[in-house]
This record gives sequence, C-alpha cells and structure tokens, in this order.
Amino acid sequence: MSERVLASLLPEGFYDLLYAEVEREQALEQTLLSLFSSFGYRRIAPSLVEYEESLLAHSPWDFRNGHCFRVVDATTQRMMAIRCDMTTQAARIASSRLSSAARPLRLSYAGASLRTRTTPAKPHRQFSQLGCEIFGANSPQADAEILTLAAKALIRCEVAEPTIEITTPNLAQLLCEEQKLNARQQASLLDSFTRRSKDKLEDIGEDELVTACQSLFEHRGEASTTLKSLQKISQQQRVLRKLEPLWNRLEQTLGQLDLPDSIHLTLDPIENRGFPYHETFAFTLLCRDTRGALGRGGVYRSPFDREPAIGCSFYLDSLAEMVKSPPRAIRIYAEYNATRQSVDQHRAKGAVVVQALEECNLAQLETAAEQSGCNALLIGKTLKPLKR
Repeated sequence: MSERVLASLLPEGFYDLLYAEVEREQALEQTLLSLFSSFGYRRIAPSLVEYEESLLAHSPWDFRNGHCFRVVDATTQRMMAIRCDMTTQAARIASSRLSSAARPLRLSYAGASLRTRTTPAKPHRQFSQLGCEIFGANSPQADAEILTLAAKALIRCEVAEPTIEITTPNLAQLLCEEQKLNARQQASLLDSFTRRSKDKLEDIGEDELVTACQSLFEHRGEASTTLKSLQKISQQQRVLRKLEPLWNRLEQTLGQLDLPDSIHLTLDPIENRGFPYHETFAFTLLCRDTRGALGRGGVYRSPFDREPAIGCSFYLDSLAEMVKSPPRAIRIYAEYNATRQSVDQHRAKGAVVVQALEECNLAQLETAAEQSGCNALLIGKTLKPLKR
C-alpha cells in the first residue's frame, strides 16, 4: 500500500510525502534524468510561476480552461499563473532563449506542477512531472528515439508488464477536414470518437463516412498487426485514403524500433482523451497494476512558433507507486564516543551514519538504532550488525 497519506489539514488532492516515498521518487528521478542525459538531453528548470498572459496565452485549450491556479503579484498587481504542465514551458524556452541553439534541440526537465482539478489519469492536483522533448525534428527517427527512451525508462524502473499504447489523436479532425463536414457533423464525429460511441456516428448523416468510422472502431490491438489492417482498409475505402500518409509514418517509426519482448506495444487509433495538442501520433505509458497513466507523449507543434516537436512526460508520483523501493543503504548507528575519523570513514564509503547525541548503554543503543532504521552499530571502531 502506498505511503502517500492525504492529511486532513491539506486541501483535497494535495499531500505530504514521508522519507520512504521521497527517497523512492528521488531515485526514480535520478535514474530517468541520467537516462535522458545519456541520449544527449540537457536539463532546464522552468519557472514555477509566470504572468498569466505568458503562461496561458499559448497553452493548450484544456489548460486554459481553469486548470491553472491563479495568484496576484503583490508588487505589480498583475495576474500570475502557477504551471500545470512543463511541456509548454519547455517550448517557450526553446522558442525564445534557445531559439538560436542548434536543432534538433534535446531538452529534459523535472519539477512540481499543480492543477485545479483532477482527471482519471491524474487523481492528485499536486504531482511531480519529469520528461524530455526534441524541438526542430519531424521525422520517424525522432519518433522512434522518444519511444525508445520511454521503453527504456519503464524497463529501468522495473515497471511490471509495461505497455506503450499508441494512438492517432487528430484522426477525427483529419476526417472532418477531408469530408468538409459542417459544425454539427463535426461535433457528432468528435464526440463519437471521444466517447468511443458508434451510436453518435449515425448523427453525421454521411453513410460512407459512417461505415468507414465504424471500421476504424474495430481496430485495436498489437501495434504492427493493427497497423497493417488499418493500411488495408484505408486502401479499400475512399474516405480513409487521406489517412495513408499517417499509417506510413507510423510504419516507418515502428520499423526503427527494437524493443524487448517485455514491452507491450499496442495501437488504438480512436483514443484522443488527454491529447489536446498532439498530432500525427501520441502514446500513453501504462502498466499492469494501475488504471491511470504513468506518462504520455507524442508529436506536436510549439504553440509559440509552430516548430515541430515530440516529447514524453512521466508522472513521477504515479510511477513511484508502481515500482519497488530502492535498495536500502547501509545505515549505521554510532555511539556517542565514536571518533570523528571512524564515522567519516564509513560515510566516505557510502554508508549513512547516525550518531548518538548522548551516552547510553548497549540496550539503549540497539533500541535507538532500530528506531532510526539502522542495521548496524558502531562501537569504538567495531561495526556490529543488528539482527532484525
């Protein structure tokens, strides 16, 4: 059971973390950032608060719709907003302070984000976000790199039965544009895709389009097999032919992947929830033991300068609940009279040394050591393991 406890004195959706979970999240953060760094991603640290017109003017529509906490700057009386997502901030930095940096530009980030409301994927309003982005690249090679990073991250974190579910979130919009649907028809099509409801399709009134969409609803499963089937029906049905470049892009991306068998790669072309600004393709990171997402990613364009980009964000709090605790370090409880040289030697070797603040007998030392979570005693220069 998670050690994350919601305190009665805190607002709903906020929480305190105790040391065991803090250590788990820190270990995961270090693991993932080291992985990103090994691929050439350089870490940035966006501001927690920005002026409202800066943070929200270019944010995805669902973030503008009441997802950000707002505060008044006591100095200027201007409205400010607390970030609810770091991806947009990374795009702002890439388009401004790093606009002259060589492309493709690889950036990583980690930090806390706040949202005014919860979602099925994020049951907390306070969460730790960590991710990586590539700016200035729009190719199957960039797609494959991000998917590879996501897969390696899940493996390194020892997530049980990890799944990467690929989707094409702007599929409905492409069909609306191709068929030149009116506003009512567009609303029915988008609603049917969001709700995964075939009943809503009947409201469109275009028999050929309805038949084509119904066939799309039937396709969901292992990525390569599902993709081949989607390519086949797109060749057979006139309405779906505009989707062929999309499937070809996915085919090229999947062809460059070399993922271990432990990663389940699936494709669900209809899913669009949680991807308000993604296009071409996106993905959700899942595992056996949770209904929510461990992370999301995909292709998009910077809201600041329309630069092509692709990235992936992990929800560190959700990820921490799904993985094992890091191995316990050697924790030593040193008696009051232990020499500084002896204590420092053990700390230099990577051990945690907690030193008594007053003299006490052996029984008291053993009790204090147990209460401090230690597994050894340092008496004089002798290290004595504790039987737990």
